[in-house]
Parts: sequence; structure tokens; C-alpha cells
Amino acid sequence: MKTSFLTLWTFLLAVISLSAADTAPTVTGQPKSQTVNAGTTVLFGVGTTGTVPLSFQWLKNGTPIAGASQSTYRIDSATVFDSGNYSVIVTNSFGSASSSNGQLTVVFYAINTNCTPAPSGLVSF
Repeated sequence: MKTSFLTLWTFLLAVISLSAADTAPTVTGQPKSQTVNAGTTVLFGVGTTGTVPLSFQWLKNGTPIAGASQSTYRIDSATVFDSGNYSVIVTNSFGSASSSNGQLTVVFYAINTNCTPAPSGLVSF
């Protein structure tokens, strides 16, 4: 039986295609919960697998964050208004996967409110 080069090449391409199967994204590393002081830089990240290209959309409390479309999300100089639950949806042409929430808590620095009153006869402000 004669096998043509074209038949053999087609068979090899089929085997390669089956062994390198296209897959939907999987989240392999979840965003970590963090408690930080106000003014701190915060970085959330996610680990993923799946056929590239992968697309990312970060969410805060379930609402998409405009422009947050990388595998990491950075907040410079966090404020209490940044506190909340952060997650990401990862998509490709074969499906999507959602991460769990990473909770961000932003706190103020502790302020000493135990002031000593001014001595008698002095005026204080």
C-alpha cells in the first residue's frame, strides 16, 4: 500500500491538534484578601491556564472596573472607598472562568486621642 506524503502530513497535523487541545480558562491562583493602611499600594493577581489569548475583567463588588483588563489589578494610594470584594473573570474563545473574591479592607492610621489638657491659666486650641 502506497501512502502519499500529503496523507501522512494530514495525519500528523491531526495528531498534533488532538494532543494540543484547545481549552477554556481555569483559575489556578485566587486573589488574596488584604488589610492595608490608607495610602498603601494594593496589588491583586490571579493565576490562570487555558488557550491564549486570555482576556481579563476585574470586578469590585460584582461590578466591572473600567480599564482593569490585565492579569493583575493595582490600586495606587488606596482609600477607604477602595474597600470591597475584588474578583476577575477570565475568558477566551473556548469559555470563561471566575475567581473567588479577595477582600480589601483599607484602614486609617491610628490617631492618639489621649490629649493632655492645658495647664490651668493657659488657653488651648
